[in-house]
Amino acid sequence: LKKMNIVPVGMDWNELALRFTAFTDGVCSCIAGTSTLEHFMENIRAIEKGPLPVDLVNHIRSEFRKNDDNWVGVI
Repeated sequence: LKKMNIVPVGMDWNELALRFTAFTDGVCSCIAGTSTLEHFMENIRAIEKGPLPVDLVNHIRSEFRKNDDNWVGVI
């Protein structure tokens, strides 16, 4: 596996993944499991921050393309 050069500056990986997923065009729902109220509230606060900056989203997409190994799905 190649390493993707993605660094979640200023946030944790959960926030990065949740905001990337929740605000991706074509995504109708984002399922985020949690076992605690605290984690649920963290998820809400992350979503309230809105979409990730466009340059970060473009960087993530670029890293996926570099490492897709002919994947046929859609990102």
